[in-house]
Amino acid sequence: MGSSALPGMALHQVSRLVGQSAEAGAWPSLMAATDPTLTGGEYLGPSGPGGLRGRPKRVGMSRTAHDEALADALWIATESAAGVSFEV
Repeated sequence: MGSSALPGMALHQVSRLVGQSAEAGAWPSLMAATDPTLTGGEYLGPSGPGGLRGRPKRVGMSRTAHDEALADALWIATESAAGVSFEV
């Protein structure tokens, strides 16, 4: 094993300690799609320390989510990547 693989292995081990599996990472999306008590416009994320892992719960909106210029840029990039245009 070459030395170039070591940083990747280290990152993987750290991710396993502080993050969660892809299956568990999908829980907030599944909850958003199926929980009849949610009303829309709510944010869901992991309930554990630092919001890094755990069962989903309602969480606050991040500062980045309030950034309208970033939202506009994301919209444009998404339309470009998808090859479609949506008029809003």
